[in-house]
Amino acid sequence: ISLLIIITDIPTRVFGGLLILFYVWFIWTSTKGKLTLKYLRAKKVRDRFKPMWFFGFLLSAGFVVGSAVMSVRAATILADLLGISQTIIGATIIAISTNLPELTIAIRSVLNKHESLGIGNVLGSNLTGVTLILGLVFLLSPTISLDRAAYSTVVIYLIGASLLLWIFIGRGKLERFEGVILVSIFVIFMI
Repeated sequence: ISLLIIITDIPTRVFGGLLILFYVWFIWTSTKGKLTLKYLRAKKVRDRFKPMWFFGFLLSAGFVVGSAVMSVRAATILADLLGISQTIIGATIIAISTNLPELTIAIRSVLNKHESLGIGNVLGSNLTGVTLILGLVFLLSPTISLDRAAYSTVVIYLIGASLLLWIFIGRGKLERFEGVILVSIFVIFMI
């Protein structure tokens, strides 16, 4: 998807709509259509719902939105002060801060012996970012100007790391040395 952004001239709103449709298709097929209103109305789902959880979710969402506003302002100022592309600031500093929840969930999942949950969270979060969130950005912005050189660098690392992860997962298990390789790619990217 990231590669298509670089090599095509598809209007951003059309591309955004396609990305969102892909995300909806992914959610539908990955849940095998089980996420329906009938399922959500089922007694076992209703019995597990607690109003305090919903309030906690709304409160957390409010903090996230407030933090996002502050992060965007700070990142823009930092990019201007350092004379660095906003693409690079977004792909490094903002990306690290927005991925802290995924890191926390992944570590907690491993410690609780639910490694698949952590891996699924990371992969799902990345897919959501590249399809739903990027799609919404494209839909909301009539034109987006990109620093193609900086963006291309990010995409090359993204594709390389994704291909390696795909190869590693294809074996049916992940080893510690493969984690070291992926972390090394990140460190090299940051340098």
